[in-house]
Amino acid sequence: MSSNGKRVAWVTGGGSGIGEAGAEALAADGWTVVVSGRRREPLEAVVKKIVAQGGAAEAITLDVSKVDDVNKAAQQILARHVRIDLLVNSAGTNVTKRSWADVDTEGWEKVVDINLNGVLYCMRAVLPAMRAQQDGVIINVASWAGRHVSKLTGPAYTATKHAVLALTHSFNMDECVNGLRACCLSPGEVANPDPEHAAIGALGGRAGQDAAVRRSRPHHRLRRRHAAAGLHQRDPDQPDLEPVVSSRRRRDSKRRHDRSATACDPNSFRVRQKISPETAPVISRSFGQRRRDPAASHPRRR
Repeated sequence: MSSNGKRVAWVTGGGSGIGEAGAEALAADGWTVVVSGRRREPLEAVVKKIVAQGGAAEAITLDVSKVDDVNKAAQQILARHVRIDLLVNSAGTNVTKRSWADVDTEGWEKVVDINLNGVLYCMRAVLPAMRAQQDGVIINVASWAGRHVSKLTGPAYTATKHAVLALTHSFNMDECVNGLRACCLSPGEVANPDPEHAAIGALGGRAGQDAAVRRSRPHHRLRRRHAAAGLHQRDPDQPDLEPVVSSRRRRDSKRRHDRSATACDPNSFRVRQKISPETAPVISRSFGQRRRDPAASHPRRR
């Protein structure tokens, strides 16, 4: 924050979704917000909405996958506002070809260029100014796909969001000495009007999305195989989210239950021996002696 209380935030991907919501919240809190994105019209709509509510905002058309343009945008913000206190890396994308059966290098490079390289470019662009200020915050919008591997989001999106988490950790390890800090947001599915940016926007609406989520879960695939074999019957009109427990897991669970029941049974000889008044003091003294004298529990040390 500057001496006059001015706080400047740069929000990439600020024309829709999380970026738009974040920009509006920051402006409502008194921040001067600069939103950037590839499409001018949504950015201008966001700026107009913020200004109408009494906030301060401006827009920069930017493709974060182009490093030279990112550096120019950062310099433009610094030339106008002198400082950058907050960077929100919200720009992101995905492709419709998300399985290993149809993934291609073109789609892979597109996702990596925006979701990972773009994050790095923007972080490097604001780093000199934040170091000079000895203060600054970076918020990287990752995803639940950065913590949990799923077929739903595809290999490129999943890999880049995992990488964003690692990138954020490494930034904190190096730049904490300069007063800088970074964190990740890991949201789940987000309602985004732009199908290109939506996590599963190209899967046929709400019903298609729900079906895709169910198909991506291993226990649902197992249930379908059991249903085909006549081993499991369920109402096809009702979603069944209960996982199938294998016979081995049931057997292991029963064994644990039996052991717990034996340990808690007051009629168990083993339990009676442990808690009987005659043996308890002996056990207590023996345990205390072993704690005080390590050699007592290790005869070979004597």
